[in-house]
Amino acid sequence: MFQFASDKFNNTSVVVQQGIELSSYEGRIYDLRVVVQKDENSAWQVNLVSMRLAPYGSTITNISIGGKEIVLPLHEIEQYIPQIKSENLIDFSKRCALAIECFFGPQGVLGLDVGIDREGRLWLLEVNSKPCILDYLDLCNAQDAYKFYVSPVKYGLYLVKQDVDTVCKKLLYKYKLITEKPTML
Repeated sequence: MFQFASDKFNNTSVVVQQGIELSSYEGRIYDLRVVVQKDENSAWQVNLVSMRLAPYGSTITNISIGGKEIVLPLHEIEQYIPQIKSENLIDFSKRCALAIECFFGPQGVLGLDVGIDREGRLWLLEVNSKPCILDYLDLCNAQDAYKFYVSPVKYGLYLVKQDVDTVCKKLLYKYKLITEKPTML
């Protein structure tokens, strides 16, 4: 592997991830797209979970190559994926969003690609800072679609009402990057 990477990338730095044997659903490998969004109080919420199924015989879940996507209502996740609890997926996703925000700064929406291995462990595969959200209008019920599409607007209104400096200080304090409590908290 080392020799292949060295030859292929001309001795530049690369990251090699271990292989993950993803779980399957009805004979198809899948991963999840978990969309986390800030709400009107600047708190992370999981507003959409979709299962992305690879074509039969493939390990790639990309929809453009024949995969299929199913939006899973949060209260029905265990019906599709009995090896995980929805609370664990939500907690995992919020923790990932917080970690990303601590490193890269304030975010409003993230698309997390989450794998579930055959032992039921969650793996963060990829993060999209600007996930495509247009396709979900046809995949969601009206109530979930409303929440999903209105949350970014509500978060935007929250930001408009805030003094930018105060918001930055709140975030730094919240994530323990500064120890002095901001006076306008």
